[in-house]
Amino acid sequence: MRKLLWVAALALLIVPAFAWTPIAPSTFKVESRYVRWFPFSVTRTKSDVKGRFESRGGSDNRIRCLIVDQENLDKLQNEEPASGYYDSGSVVVANIAVSLSKGNYFLVFDNRGGWLTSRSVWANIQLDE
Repeated sequence: MRKLLWVAALALLIVPAFAWTPIAPSTFKVESRYVRWFPFSVTRTKSDVKGRFESRGGSDNRIRCLIVDQENLDKLQNEEPASGYYDSGSVVVANIAVSLSKGNYFLVFDNRGGWLTSRSVWANIQLDE
């Protein structure tokens, strides 16, 4: 038993330490005709963002999710065409898996296509830091 505990403790020291940090609440609302964003930073040379989200509300339940930098967030806010590191398109549910370099980013949920109804979003999106 003592040897098993020692091996388990040694294994914890050998395994590289990393933590998955949530970058959005697990549930939130995006009002009709609005964009909601969550800022986050990548402090390492490279980190992964992974997760899944699902949208509910209205007749089609669709929402657009993006990961953008400050310049493209400004474009989205001004209703100009914007590009991002991730763009789900208008969907009900999607998985996210993207690698990002060191920098500041925004996880964006765009409900400007929802003319009359807000969207309830369930999200489990995390950053490997």
